[in-house]
Amino acid sequence: MVKPAGVREAQTGSVTDRIQPHPLVDDKGNWLKVRLYDCRGLHIKNGMHNDDLAFLIDGHIKSGYKFDVEHPIKEGDPYYRTEATLSDKMHCVVYVANSSNPMGGLADDVAKDQIMKIQKTITPLCKFN
Repeated sequence: MVKPAGVREAQTGSVTDRIQPHPLVDDKGNWLKVRLYDCRGLHIKNGMHNDDLAFLIDGHIKSGYKFDVEHPIKEGDPYYRTEATLSDKMHCVVYVANSSNPMGGLADDVAKDQIMKIQKTITPLCKFN
């Protein structure tokens, strides 16, 4: 079970500006070894820089980091983790679409281009051993 996010009216742009974990608990209140993270989406203007996405997936960005599409994180930043462990890394990426118009946000050419860029960025991070 996860504490649900508030329902938001339809809007343009991302509501998320910092990376924060959303821990999962079982029905007895025990924390599971799974965490969900919400991050900025595919929006070109106020989305997420591809470098930030690569560092995030590879475990180099700590909780609390504030995204800035113009200035991605760099080594030496207080929120940059130099030595990422396996437990710091992300193992699954999911895109969430607006349920009132699921194809509207993922089907246009701009979104398709962004998804292709993201795939090129994160594919080298994938280890299939």
